[in-house]
Amino acid sequence: MPWTKTTEFPHAFLSPPVESPTFNSASYVLFSNVMWTATSGQINKWRRNALKLPNTDMGHLAQSKIVTIYNFSQAVVPKPLDWGDTTTISG
Repeated sequence: MPWTKTTEFPHAFLSPPVESPTFNSASYVLFSNVMWTATSGQINKWRRNALKLPNTDMGHLAQSKIVTIYNFSQAVVPKPLDWGDTTTISG
């Protein structure tokens, strides 16, 4: 299931029947913020205790630079035009 931000379709967990590139893109930001809010306490506790690193926040998580490889066929979900080189569909 694609989790990379695109204007072509909304996030899978926020997919009302709306055909809006702006909503589609925003749905990924909204979902990321909800997930960060739910998990940031545990993530930062692990960073402090296990890794001896300071807390982090959404501003430091350069998600557009994370390499993502989706293991489905482009026949199932064609690669959106706004996905960069860091996002690959392997087939």
